[in-house]
Amino acid sequence: MIVQAPNNNPQKTYTPQYLANTIDHTLLRSTATKEEIRQGAEVSKKHGFRSFVVREYYGPFVKGLLKGSNVLTCVVCDFPDGMSLTDIRKENVKSLFEKGMDDVDIVSKYHLLLDNDFSGFEEDIRAVVEAASDRTFKIILETDYLNNEELIKTATDIICKVVKEIKAKNVIIKTNTGYAKNEFSNLIAVKAIKERLEKHGLYADKIEEISLGKIGIKASARIKKREDGIQLLEAGAHILGTSSGDKII
Repeated sequence: MIVQAPNNNPQKTYTPQYLANTIDHTLLRSTATKEEIRQGAEVSKKHGFRSFVVREYYGPFVKGLLKGSNVLTCVVCDFPDGMSLTDIRKENVKSLFEKGMDDVDIVSKYHLLLDNDFSGFEEDIRAVVEAASDRTFKIILETDYLNNEELIKTATDIICKVVKEIKAKNVIIKTNTGYAKNEFSNLIAVKAIKERLEKHGLYADKIEEISLGKIGIKASARIKKREDGIQLLEAGAHILGTSSGDKII
């Protein structure tokens, strides 16, 4: 487990091992070959990353590759657009966990937020969070497309409402897929999410608190350097999603 680091002198605090424990190493290209997936799993084991993230199809394969290690198997769901019907999304979430996946990162129906359909967004969030049944579940807001600090806060408010009402555990809010064509500051997004979580009394001061019902933050997209990761962790993120995990370490 990750121990929350103090906010002073990050150059000395954030050791390679500490950073590795915060990294969800990703390989999500639709053209990725089985051999590339195998290599990604080996790199993840070598550095001791928190997890290795792949598309659903490769989930069971990666689960086998990571057997005997501490690296978690994470898959994305309804990626990268979040446009499937809610009933299908629910069944996919259940199925992925039944197949032994450790984490599932689902793309939210952010298009509903852009349409000001907040009740529709809440209905979908409630359905998929219930389907996760307290297993580690990340909701990708796609803040690059939301492109609005207040809209990000509204989305966080809705997630907090659902988590409180159904007493959900192991919920994490993730900023981006990394596939959006727009770019909105990850740093601003993390700070906005944290501010709202704190307002609701749901921000996890330590990552261990996520399993007790507090909410975590995963920053993802354009994290290419060690300094990028440290800045986001200092801002309040618990997990870093990046395809450059080996370079950061």
